[in-house]
Amino acid sequence: MPIEIADEISVFVAELNKLYNKSLKTGDVPQDWKLANVMPIFKKIKRSSPVNYEPVSLTVILCTVLESLIRDKVIEHLDIYKLRIHNMVLSKIGLAYEFISFYRTGY
Repeated sequence: MPIEIADEISVFVAELNKLYNKSLKTGDVPQDWKLANVMPIFKKIKRSSPVNYEPVSLTVILCTVLESLIRDKVIEHLDIYKLRIHNMVLSKIGLAYEFISFYRTGY
């Protein structure tokens, strides 16, 4: 990799790190990150039937990366302290659901 590209990447990563840390400290994310384009994605059989499409939210990749980093840290914490129950799957949607179920049932 040329040195110029490596320098640009390190500047980008440093700025991204500042943005992520600010977001985590304040609890706020940029307004653009809260928006999503919902697109119908074909999933089976007949393209003419609306039931054969699944809505998929296309979000800002920087937000998706931050969500993944947070999810990974939450999973790591749960595993270290043996708080994960029955091999629960922590997906984007499942993470919130599992936490709600966890606290409502008291395990």
